Amino acid sequence: MAEASALLAEYRRRADDRAEPYFMSDAQVLALLTEAEQEACQRSHPIFDYDTDAVVEYAVVANQSSIALDPRVWRVDHATFTPDGALRGCRIELTGIDAIRKLQDARGTVIASRPTHAAHSGRSTLTLYPAPSVAGTLRLDVYRLPLYDIKSGSDKPEIPAELHMGLVDWVLYRVYDTPDMELTDPQRAQRALADFTVRFGERRTGDAQRRHRERRRVTAGNVYP
Repeated sequence: MAEASALLAEYRRRADDRAEPYFMSDAQVLALLTEAEQEACQRSHPIFDYDTDAVVEYAVVANQSSIALDPRVWRVDHATFTPDGALRGCRIELTGIDAIRKLQDARGTVIASRPTHAAHSGRSTLTLYPAPSVAGTLRLDVYRLPLYDIKSGSDKPEIPAELHMGLVDWVLYRVYDTPDMELTDPQRAQRALADFTVRFGERRTGDAQRRHRERRRVTAGNVYP
């Protein structure tokens, strides 16, 4: 697993930005590595998490249907709801908000002991249907953004180690694409962006990202205590 210092050195080698005073300071390059990891996570979802409580576990009060997710959650892959005092939870079917609205139109306002469906209804909001009549715990498996910024040479990106060097492509793209810099080079910027895209995929539009988060999944039947 590469430390940020190795990625910084790779940037300086590839950009030939090795003589002081640097065109880009260490702090600037580290900030771009943070940006690169965020971008990589939005494109290819390389960080899967089911055990960071701050990101995957949510207390739900009775009659609550709207859950504010941690902003680092990018996509929910699996969800269960466990009523307070129960030994086991029920699996929730993940669907799109349009499907939730159809259920609401067909059945009206419903409150049940356990929700059966959930959907993203905003960038960081999950809607449960029906609203649970009892308090409980919502537990998720998610694809997420990094927990921490890259601030020092000893920091390590959270994405898998084999993807670390690909972050340098994004740094080079941003440096070469910055107007009024001695390193500005549109052709090299496009090559670096193309290399980053090969590794991490295309950047989805906001609407495409929404559709991807809401993509319906078929899950097994509910399990009850």
